Amino acid sequence: MNTTFDKRQTATILAALRYWQSNGIVASRHDHYTIATDDGTLQPLNRPEIDVMCEQINMPAATPIIVVGCEGGLVQGASSNIAGLSMIVLDYDTEGADDDEITEVPQSDTVELEPAIVGLHTVAHDAPWVQQIVTAAGLKDTAGKPLELAARAAQESGNCRALLESIHEELEGMGFGTDQSIDGGDCCEYLGKLFVDVGEALERDGAKVAT
Repeated sequence: MNTTFDKRQTATILAALRYWQSNGIVASRHDHYTIATDDGTLQPLNRPEIDVMCEQINMPAATPIIVVGCEGGLVQGASSNIAGLSMIVLDYDTEGADDDEITEVPQSDTVELEPAIVGLHTVAHDAPWVQQIVTAAGLKDTAGKPLELAARAAQESGNCRALLESIHEELEGMGFGTDQSIDGGDCCEYLGKLFVDVGEALERDGAKVAT
């Protein structure tokens, strides 16, 4: 279970998603449609996408790990298996620092303020490298087994990429992307858009796509 929500919240979210999946957006009230599409600016999730989302909600939350690199007592950088993190470093060694470099910061166990140099660092998202460091450090999970962080995510990413590549090749074989004479019908228009979307997704994943 994703620990962002408790069990009751997760159960309600899953039930709502499955209801939506079973009954479809047409059967929903108009205000629900407005919410799901952000007032018509987004395409609502389809049934396969709801399946993926339910699996994501049921998946155990990843153990967050931050690897901090230091040299000469200074932080040189940080990486994590979780995306979108920032890190604040409080350096209490303020000797030689200018007044404008020092900030009075509260302590966790008292109301007293202490002078410190505050540094804000962007944490790079590099799950495979963090897994290598975790393995080298010999970290264990609660069952005493080697802690695994990136293997599952990397495998799922590889599987998704292989699927996208297969879909892209099939659509290219049907003539989309190169044959401008294809026209007619919602199906063809949808597949043409899908060809572009899949190609862009592959490019974001670092794959080379023929134009």
